[in-house]
Amino acid sequence: MPVCCFSRSKFEYPEYHTHKDNFNVVTQKGLEGSFKVMKKIIDAIELELYPKTTVLGEPNLGKRGLYSTLSQKGKNDTKRLRLNLIAQSDGMTNIIKITKLLKEPLDKLCNECSLLKLKKVLK
Repeated sequence: MPVCCFSRSKFEYPEYHTHKDNFNVVTQKGLEGSFKVMKKIIDAIELELYPKTTVLGEPNLGKRGLYSTLSQKGKNDTKRLRLNLIAQSDGMTNIIKITKLLKEPLDKLCNECSLLKLKKVLK
């Protein structure tokens, strides 16, 4: 049975899962950090791990309101990210691998995936 373990500091303190394990060691800040990481992972799973483009070739993102048809300084990064995400969304490559290929944070790609699904560019 496949299982996993999520731990930020399991091996860093000897009190782990003993009678000395208390909230003096486990802080609210640490719990909040773990929660944020787990939320990002769950968001990625809920998006479906294998995004797939609905169009052949490069979609017209301008007519879908996904980027301006006028050139603006600093706006090309979002356009490039969206086009790269679409290019990698073949239905066989999972979102985790895409984050590694594009060297972008998981939450950023999840947001883009959600937007592209809303605009029916991805399914």
